[in-house]
Amino acid sequence: MPLPRPALAALLALAACTQVPELGDVVPPDLRAADYPALIPLDTELTAPADPAAEAERLSGALNARADRLKRRARELSARTVVDDTARARMDAGVTE
Repeated sequence: MPLPRPALAALLALAACTQVPELGDVVPPDLRAADYPALIPLDTELTAPADPAAEAERLSGALNARADRLKRRARELSARTVVDDTARARMDAGVTE
């Protein structure tokens, strides 16, 4: 059953009362004063690479290097102690209150 016109008008009027946050409140002052980014022509950026195999090899090497760095970082983080012995004993004892 469709909404009657007065109810639809009331819903639209109510939606217009929504408080939308100002963009100026969200953007930090250093970004507000920053220059616009440099624009680049899209026709050169959207074309296929001259040598797709070489481009694929370059991207593959970059992705593999990034994966290796992330795996190394994960191993380093896994080796760290997050919870010290005192906190671990308190957690093992459980909530007593």
